[in-house]
Amino acid sequence: MAYAHGKGLRVSGHIPVYLRAQDAVDAGYDEIQHINQVLLNFLVKPDTDTRTLERFYLPAREVAGMDFDAKPVQDYIAMLAKKQIVIDPTLTAFQFLAQRNGQQSASFVGVEDHLPPSVVRTGKVAQLEIPDDATAARFRQSTDKLGDFTARLYRAGVPLVAGTDDVPGFALLRELELYVQAGLTPAEVLQIATRNGAKYSYVDKTLGSVEAGKTADLILVDGDPTTNISDLRKVATVIKGDVIYYPSEIHTELGIKPFAEPVRPVSQAAAK
Repeated sequence: MAYAHGKGLRVSGHIPVYLRAQDAVDAGYDEIQHINQVLLNFLVKPDTDTRTLERFYLPAREVAGMDFDAKPVQDYIAMLAKKQIVIDPTLTAFQFLAQRNGQQSASFVGVEDHLPPSVVRTGKVAQLEIPDDATAARFRQSTDKLGDFTARLYRAGVPLVAGTDDVPGFALLRELELYVQAGLTPAEVLQIATRNGAKYSYVDKTLGSVEAGKTADLILVDGDPTTNISDLRKVATVIKGDVIYYPSEIHTELGIKPFAEPVRPVSQAAAK
């Protein structure tokens, strides 16, 4: 990590097996991927092998009973905030903890009617063994508390970035919805998805906000995501530099029902 920092690089990732998140931060981590990796800090034992599915089952079983107001947890959150450790929660990737066979994947919530039948069927296959209703209820409670903990991190000043580790495109939009469901405002979530992503990727001088002199990467949305974050699904036009893309055309080629009609420039010469 010292070598990476000496080269001006940030260090981020999973927590290595047999370590806790606190150990990784003490060693020099700048960012942690996945909210389960953050909370396993309180759940693992010295011999817990987090290379196995226990990294999922353990939070699913135990987070429901965690007291986030307990001093060790509050001290941990304060430490992450003081050191400005970036957290990439990927909440959408952990919705499967509460999914049973026949239930639709959380990544496809709100878009199921737009997807090809084969994709919809695939999304209804559970990834964890949930033997009974009582276990399902506990896993659901734990899953919901992952969002609660993420909101607590944000309110305490811990920087967040919006990752997914799931279905490209659709999972990101679901991730942002989950932040709002956890208590963040749509405006706060939009900043996480844009400004923060650029800042912690070291490209905020050219990307991440709409300002004079920055790269003209823009989207036109048929709605107002500052009040309804789900409107982000209705992207009509994408402008990347001097190239214009129409999501409806791409979706159609992929067998996906479009979410919005394209907004075309008055002069077709403007489109490359």
